[in-house]
Amino acid sequence: MLTLPTPKAEAWKYTHLKRAIESLPAPAAHEPSLREIEQALPIFAVPQVVFVNGQPVADLGTPLPAGVELRSLGPCLTGPAEGLDALDTLAVAQGWELLITATPKVPVAIIHGASNAPTLLKITLAAGVEAQVVEAHHALPSFSGWQHHATEIMLPAQAKLTHSVLQLLPDTPGLVLTRRQRQSLAEGAVYSGTLGTTGGGLVRSEIHTQLAQNCTYHFTSLSTARAAQHHDITLQTHHAGVGNTVVIKQRNLQLDASHAVFQGKFYVAQAAQKTNAYMHNHTLLLSDDARASVKPELEIYADDVKCSHGAASGGLNPHHLFYLQARGLTEQQARALLVQGYADEFLAAFPATTQRVLAARVAEWLTGGSQAPAPLTDFSTEWLANTKANPEVREVLREFGDTLDRPHYETTR
Repeated sequence: MLTLPTPKAEAWKYTHLKRAIESLPAPAAHEPSLREIEQALPIFAVPQVVFVNGQPVADLGTPLPAGVELRSLGPCLTGPAEGLDALDTLAVAQGWELLITATPKVPVAIIHGASNAPTLLKITLAAGVEAQVVEAHHALPSFSGWQHHATEIMLPAQAKLTHSVLQLLPDTPGLVLTRRQRQSLAEGAVYSGTLGTTGGGLVRSEIHTQLAQNCTYHFTSLSTARAAQHHDITLQTHHAGVGNTVVIKQRNLQLDASHAVFQGKFYVAQAAQKTNAYMHNHTLLLSDDARASVKPELEIYADDVKCSHGAASGGLNPHHLFYLQARGLTEQQARALLVQGYADEFLAAFPATTQRVLAARVAEWLTGGSQAPAPLTDFSTEWLANTKANPEVREVLREFGDTLDRPHYETTR
């Protein structure tokens, strides 16, 4: 019997997975057709593989470029582990490996359709290969249940991976997604990752990273939540060798009674001298009921390192709102521009392949969403689109300058 973690475990202090699983409604009896799934899939305009119930569906995918192969790993082996570790090794129908032996000319997209069975994807690059991979988690509005997914990434010496993960979920309270990513970087490997999260009821994303020496690891994350949604991002980075460079930036936008969780830890072994690691979390709380739980950590055993972490949370700066209103904008318009600027700064860090798709979901979040009972009074899609094209308003924004791109943060301790 699977033992689910509870807040008694330090790593799950802010996320009650067991309670969320036990309160899930019964799965919908309707099995969506391939036509329904196809119409709802995000469009990346690159070669793609679409998984439905853990299996690739040829009718929904396109041929992969030269040097890229998807192959079966066979049934995953069970082990003695408990909790989500047991799910990572649980015998599913099949595990799959994306093997990249030569640098592809175009990105590759892997789309995971929602499934009540655990799924596994392994991404392996050959030495010196450069690749861009997109992973997207998608569910139809009718889906309810718990999906667990595991991704394993192996980067040998001098390999370079640009990896973008989008968790594009409907605003369904009865949808739980747990995602665990384990990655190992050999000497000189480079990993540039982005993570965008929207929707769902409870979404937990874990990334566990092992760095050898002289590795470069950049990670940027953007989360938007509303209603009672719970988004948890937990990162653990283990520095084993010398000369690693790490930059982690995470940003939350919170509405209603949503809850954002960020846990980040740097472990620097005694041999990991010359480590340069930076981690920061920003949370914009747009409601009195929105919450943020943040726990950055450093565990350092080396004496020649540069490591820093920080967190900031708060609402929109009233001085910024007044500045825009004094130049002719209404309060709703001023709030919309500030929030849009807050999101755009991080959207710019996403690869072009995923930036457009995520930007559309963020715009939907700003306007209340297609499934919301009514649009938010603070935001208007039509007004926002017209404003961006209005040269007079753009002049106001230029006068506003850097303050729009870097909003004020009121740090809470």
